[in-house]
Amino acid sequence: MLGPRTALRWAAALLAGLGLLIAAVHYGVFVDAFSAVPQVAIPAAQLPLTALAVVMTVLGSAIVVVVPPPEDLRLRNRVATIGMAVALVIAAAGVGVSVALVSSLRGAVDATTAAPVPVPALPTALGKEVFRIRAGGQPIDSHEARQTVSAAGAGFVMFDRETRTIRAFDSAGDERWHYRRDGGLEVRSVKGFGNGTTLLAGLHHSQTGNRAAVIGLDALTGAVLWVSDDAELRSAYFDGEHDSPFLVQRRGDQWTAFDPRTGRQIWSVPKPLPCPKSYPLYADTTERIVLLGGCDGNGNDRRLITMDPATGAVSGSVPVPNPTTITDLTSFSMKTAGGHGVAINFSGVDAAGAAWVSRYINASTLTQTEFPRARLADSTMPAGDPLLPNSSRGTVLLNADGSPRCTFLPGVGPADAQGVLGGEPDLITWTPDTITYLTSADSHLTLRSARRSDCHETAAVDLERGDTRQVLAAPGSTILLNLGRRSAPDNGEQKNEVVGFGSYGFS
Repeated sequence: MLGPRTALRWAAALLAGLGLLIAAVHYGVFVDAFSAVPQVAIPAAQLPLTALAVVMTVLGSAIVVVVPPPEDLRLRNRVATIGMAVALVIAAAGVGVSVALVSSLRGAVDATTAAPVPVPALPTALGKEVFRIRAGGQPIDSHEARQTVSAAGAGFVMFDRETRTIRAFDSAGDERWHYRRDGGLEVRSVKGFGNGTTLLAGLHHSQTGNRAAVIGLDALTGAVLWVSDDAELRSAYFDGEHDSPFLVQRRGDQWTAFDPRTGRQIWSVPKPLPCPKSYPLYADTTERIVLLGGCDGNGNDRRLITMDPATGAVSGSVPVPNPTTITDLTSFSMKTAGGHGVAINFSGVDAAGAAWVSRYINASTLTQTEFPRARLADSTMPAGDPLLPNSSRGTVLLNADGSPRCTFLPGVGPADAQGVLGGEPDLITWTPDTITYLTSADSHLTLRSARRSDCHETAAVDLERGDTRQVLAAPGSTILLNLGRRSAPDNGEQKNEVVGFGSYGFS
């Protein structure tokens, strides 16, 4: 027969063990076996569960270690009975709270996953139309699309701001998985990292709109990788540079970087600015974190600083003085220019009047190339080549060192000034071998593709008239997002469409 002292100690050990088990599951120790909590919850929502685990563990340990066995047999039996009852009640409460929490969180998530598949290569040429997806309603008087698309996974991902839903598609336009939250939290933004292998989504409180957490998703399968409400990680996501391939918190005296795949911190370094109160400009490339800071408004000691994204160490620094041709500087800006460099555009006055100068800086070598009376084209993705518009002789495509590589035919280049929409950054997309862009002449839209090696056009597809807001090269296809197709409107709304072209048919 089980003695009172033994029963008490067994009950206490059970209590402590259950507390440790709940804590282990809560903190993701057994993610593979108990994936529900870490996949659908955020740490802040599990504070009651954490407190319960702590109380159970501490109470059980205290009974085992601190409480001495009583001498009186009746008292021993009473203590054993009470100990067993308390342990069972707390254990039942712990299990009940866990089940209720997980059940409620599961009900708040509408999500599917997909099996891993081989990821198609990026398109090497522009082919025929292979799919057309009705994306959703669009108010006629709105100029911003309710949907955005990005290259990810086995094709592309579309985020609908109206329904707060992420949907992943393959290169044939078939849905693979989706993710949507309810129950007090909702997705309001999505960013891609790791060349489209990982998606991060920003979760907000539905009622207040306050930032709640960041969730990491595998872009290929839709599986949840991690969820975090860490303040620095949230700042890195919500306050970070939208087009940066790196997840870096850049506020305050300490800058911190995180691995988008795991959500874990990878480095933290002091703010690398030349002056303590400098407010820098950012334009990261595929290889470097790049910032431009100065000590005063006149450009004294203005410097471009580059950082190694793997370690946070400063890898280079170079002075960026005002152009000598500009006597009165009125403004300047910095942006990414291709996969290796940045463009700094200066505006001001020279001897002939209004003047502007573009300076291209390779972020790895820090070599500078100046283009008087020119302005390098905008780029929203740091994966292509610098483009120098020239209205009379055609857009020039530059090498990584700033030297000219080739020139597009006048009037049909990606950044020509006269009647061509390709100068808008979202209407130009890159693959390792090609550039695809939209042009418009005499109200006629044409989707064009050319080789990056010699600017030779390889394909041109005529499009029906519409309002195209995005051109994207995704695995296996080229994607267009058409805003508010000019078909018959329904109740003050038109329909957005995603149109996909296969990577075949031309060479």
